[in-house]
Amino acid sequence: MRKKIKNKNTKKQPSKSKNKTPGNVQGGLVSLIREAKKMQKKIEVIKDSLKENIYVGEAGDGEEIIVKVTFNGELEMTELSISEKAYEEDKDMLNDLILNATNKAIKEVNEEKDGKMSGVTSGFAFPGLF
Repeated sequence: MRKKIKNKNTKKQPSKSKNKTPGNVQGGLVSLIREAKKMQKKIEVIKDSLKENIYVGEAGDGEEIIVKVTFNGELEMTELSISEKAYEEDKDMLNDLILNATNKAIKEVNEEKDGKMSGVTSGFAFPGLF
């Protein structure tokens, strides 16, 4: 058996702490934070532009529009229009037409929002972001 002989002339290297973050990881984190801030600014611009947009949902009997709803980009209903013909129909049909028109408008808002957001977030979905 051989024994290792320590050389007394060599200096012991200081041990590297495991708690230190390597420079490239720290730099990557700083870069990621910068990108997130840029993305946040772009998202605010999109939110502001969507606020001003108008989205309309319409429902009818095939011949004419009976219910028309209007939303802004914050999903607030800004207008509801029901034609006189609606009052000639039964209550359940009117309820269905209101729901149908409302869902169409909300779908339109969400599709535009998702389209604009995917351009900013490069297709990644961030829960609660918008």
